[in-house]
Amino acid sequence: MNRTAASFASTSRTGYPWEVFRYQHSLVLFVPLIVGCSYYDDSLLEPKPTVFEDAGQEASAEAGQDVALDNAIEVSDRDEPDTTIEDVEVIEVAEANETSVCQHARPPEPPTVSAGGGGIEFTVAVYDVDFGDIAGNPKEIGYDLDSRCTCLGEGSSCLREAWATADACDGPDGRDNATGIMMTKLAALFGSFSSTEWSANAKKGIWSMLLRVRDYNGEANDDRVRLEWFVPSQFSADKADNDVEPVWDGSDAWPIRSESLEAVDGGEYSFEKPKYFDTHAYVTEGILVGSFPESVFQIDDDYALDFTGSFITARIESTAQGWMLTEGLLASRWALSSILAQIGRLHLMNKPVCTDHIAYPELKREFCSYADIYSGVGTPTTPCDSVSLGMRFEARPALLGTIIIKDPSERFCDPSVDPAFDHCGN
Repeated sequence: MNRTAASFASTSRTGYPWEVFRYQHSLVLFVPLIVGCSYYDDSLLEPKPTVFEDAGQEASAEAGQDVALDNAIEVSDRDEPDTTIEDVEVIEVAEANETSVCQHARPPEPPTVSAGGGGIEFTVAVYDVDFGDIAGNPKEIGYDLDSRCTCLGEGSSCLREAWATADACDGPDGRDNATGIMMTKLAALFGSFSSTEWSANAKKGIWSMLLRVRDYNGEANDDRVRLEWFVPSQFSADKADNDVEPVWDGSDAWPIRSESLEAVDGGEYSFEKPKYFDTHAYVTEGILVGSFPESVFQIDDDYALDFTGSFITARIESTAQGWMLTEGLLASRWALSSILAQIGRLHLMNKPVCTDHIAYPELKREFCSYADIYSGVGTPTTPCDSVSLGMRFEARPALLGTIIIKDPSERFCDPSVDPAFDHCGN
């Protein structure tokens, strides 16, 4: 195998976590490991307080989705005098899947009593995350986003194309977190793509996500609160000191990107007009629940991760520093189109990874293989176009700072070879 040396050109000062592909020790390791020798040889849901499942999902399992069941049928049809221990085990697994009942992991239901109308407002910033590589089993993180318990007696909620080859079986009670499986694989190859590094960079103020809770009554149950999602710039973006970091004592004022706000009259932006919000969020037994048809993780000026159909749950706690969110959980869908668009912003061998780059086909194949869910309301015959995501998080008190307005990010690839216009099926 030809181990050609590779180098990277960083196009922004703080490209975490995608810096893993651009900094030393990243793609130099990543590409050969996932490509092998061949590389060098040539729903959407309107936020509602009571509904947490994708409408239109058929109850019948798609034929052929349950691998264990298929193997059991194959074994049972053999006309052989002897049955091995392995055969018995496969049959037992299949029978267990047929008779087991999946509970469909969902956020808590709204409180049964009306107790809304509070005046408490607070903002928090995420400083710690875990996609599953820390917990050890990403399939135990998340919610059942598609109302199907794939490989647990039920089939997939969408059609997996031939190129979607990675493990797509759900976790307990139908939890969906293919991103966690992907992250765990990458974290095992190099630490820069691990939840530990994501958290370390959040603590430094390189990235975060801010959530603002409004109209909260301060009690264990509140049937109507407002939850808003803001996308910050790097913490130091509006500070005199470019190296200043948040102190996480409730006094940190984060600059907010105008892209996460709606323009008001005259083209001005205001914190009163966030782009991502849920007016029907609620609190049940101390657990905040909200949903977002669309939302964004903005890692730096170049890299944005577009999510659809997101749920957020977290325990609300009052501390000496202010209200905070603990035991947080983000469950969402990460669109394949967003993933491919980011590949075009990576740099390998001093070149952007456009569709004509030697590394692009295998990078595309690797990421596309994790497709396991549809971005909106679909059926088992609707092709999967996203990767499910489950992420634990902790968020501490913070403040909204200034509004940062920036020009659109530069595209590094010509439109004819820009991965933003490519599709996994091409």
